[in-house]
Amino acid sequence: MALITVNLNDEALKVLEECAARKDISVSEFIRRAVLEKLEDEEDIRAANEAYAEYLKNPVTYSLEEIKAELGLNEIVHGEDIACCSQETEEDGLSSSGAYSKLA
Repeated sequence: MALITVNLNDEALKVLEECAARKDISVSEFIRRAVLEKLEDEEDIRAANEAYAEYLKNPVTYSLEEIKAELGLNEIVHGEDIACCSQETEEDGLSSSGAYSKLA
C-alpha cells in the first residue's frame, strides 16, 4: 500500500475532520473514499462521452416498447408486476438498486 502526503491549510483540515467525524471514520478513510469516488465519477464521464460520440455517429433510438419486443420481454415484464430490491451498504448508508423480480 502506498502512502501519500497532502498539504492542507487549517480551515480545509477542520472541514475534513468534521466530515469524517459525521461518518464516524478517520480523515484518511474519508479522503480515500472521496478519491475513489472521484475516480469512478471520472470513468463514468469518460464512458458517457464515448457513448455519446458513438451515438452521434449513428443517432438511432428505440422506444422501450421496441426494446422489450426485440428481447421478447413483452410477455414477461409488466410495470405493476415488478418489484425492486434495494440494499443499504454499511460503508456509506446509501441505497443501491438490487435485483428486479416478477411478483406472483
